[in-house]
Amino acid sequence: MTNERRIMEALQTFDLDDQLQIRDEADIVTLLRNSLDEKEKLSGNSLAEFYAFALIENNPYGLQEWNAYFGPKQFYNQSGEKKVQIELENITKEVVNYWETRKDGCQNPILKAR
Repeated sequence: MTNERRIMEALQTFDLDDQLQIRDEADIVTLLRNSLDEKEKLSGNSLAEFYAFALIENNPYGLQEWNAYFGPKQFYNQSGEKKVQIELENITKEVVNYWETRKDGCQNPILKAR
């Protein structure tokens, strides 16, 4: 099974189970990470799904550096350099187009909003 299939099945659980509560997008990112085969690199639609839930709303970095409401998680690497989880150039037109088509297939309002 591919990572894309694993991600789609994991996300589908939120649409199929009305009792499954999502506190925030971090719950979804955790679910996605737990569903992945670490040996397989993310690409295409599976990467777009991960980006959708990994971006943080009302993010200071996004507001200042991207001029956007959403932005990436920031962290420090082992050398002490500040890094971001997602670079702006990774949010391509293809990624945004994928998000637009995916929202129509979601029932869960949190999934649809992202």
